[in-house]
Amino acid sequence: GAAGGGGCGGVESDEERQRREEREQNLRQQITDTEGLLSYMMAFLPINLMVQLAKSIWQHAAPELSDVTISSATKEERSFWQHVHLAFVTQLAARLTRLMSVTVRYPFGAA
Repeated sequence: GAAGGGGCGGVESDEERQRREEREQNLRQQITDTEGLLSYMMAFLPINLMVQLAKSIWQHAAPELSDVTISSATKEERSFWQHVHLAFVTQLAARLTRLMSVTVRYPFGAA
């Protein structure tokens, strides 16, 4: 298959979709099976991006994290933090059992 989606106007056939889903599942399994890899990757993701992953992924990785980043460097990131629910923060905090440091990114002059 061509990288451009097979030239069918961007519409995937059932076979293409199945192959893609199998590749994605295999990749997820390889990442999950590689000891510590998920935690290393998650350490570099700001929380607002981390939680966009499947809930099972970040819930599995959170207890292993010692460092997290809270970023409000972009308008989208600031919007995320302005609308986050306290219940979510409480749930996340309960899972970050090895947390040693928090990096906060906020640009000067951001509105």
